[in-house]
Amino acid sequence: MIPLPDLPYPYNALEPVVSEATMRLHHDKHHAKYVQVVNELIVGQWHPSASLEEIIRQAPAAGDSKLFNNAAQAWNHAFFWRCMAPRSGPPKGPLAEAIIAQFGELAGLRKAFAEEGAAHFGSGWVWLGAEDGRLTVFSTHDGETVVSREVVPLLVCDVWEHAYYLDYHNDRAAFLGAWWDHLANWEFAESQFVADRGQAVGWRYPRLGEGLRDRASPAALEAAVDEMTSLLDTRVESGSVQDHRLRELLDVLTAAREHRTPEYEAMRAVKDLDGRIRDAEKRVHSRGDHADHHWSPLLGGDVRP
Repeated sequence: MIPLPDLPYPYNALEPVVSEATMRLHHDKHHAKYVQVVNELIVGQWHPSASLEEIIRQAPAAGDSKLFNNAAQAWNHAFFWRCMAPRSGPPKGPLAEAIIAQFGELAGLRKAFAEEGAAHFGSGWVWLGAEDGRLTVFSTHDGETVVSREVVPLLVCDVWEHAYYLDYHNDRAAFLGAWWDHLANWEFAESQFVADRGQAVGWRYPRLGEGLRDRASPAALEAAVDEMTSLLDTRVESGSVQDHRLRELLDVLTAAREHRTPEYEAMRAVKDLDGRIRDAEKRVHSRGDHADHHWSPLLGGDVRP
């Protein structure tokens, strides 16, 4: 299983450039659908520990274009969320120097990026990448990704219509300009540029439960239990983003129980975590799957097999 990563900011944090409605549609419907399809396709076919990057690189060799397209789109979207920030200053350090050397100034790079994205015919992605310290601006079509390329991605902007149509209708150029001026996360781009120079490891798609394990304080475990309990008390549709979240929370809590982490032990007696997790496992496994979640043409119509 691969997870659906949470957004690194609230749904409304990018307003007015990108609305809360767009972010909920984009993350909870489009990204979630790609993740759902990947997980359906890999069950019994791939080792449970396979990373999304491994799946993307190996799926074409296996002739599985459907898996590749959905895996690549899942990766692209997760990377895209990291490329935006509610507040981000201009690029600094070696990245700023590289921009000046190649484009004269930041405005020159902005022009190249916006023109590349606006001119791309149909759906796709516009990227700022680096290869051996040299910057490159390019676009990829539909579900193509950079995972199998030598280039290190620094920033990407989604130019599929679902990324901007509610807010900008068919004015992709206006979206790209506003996105660049107000949301481009240069701190993240700088960290990726350092990775291109071999001084750090670049961004990777998170593994199931990775985020929660990284912050598995007693408070985080309690929050996970409360969220899991709340989801169990709701009619969660099979395959929905809530269903994926429920199973992720249960997997993380089960792993914490099996490994008896200090954080888990600190809460176990007080909160009866063992009993609550056993109850959750029983309810998840006994409730049966509901009818498959049907994604409407409006919300998921451009999710291609």
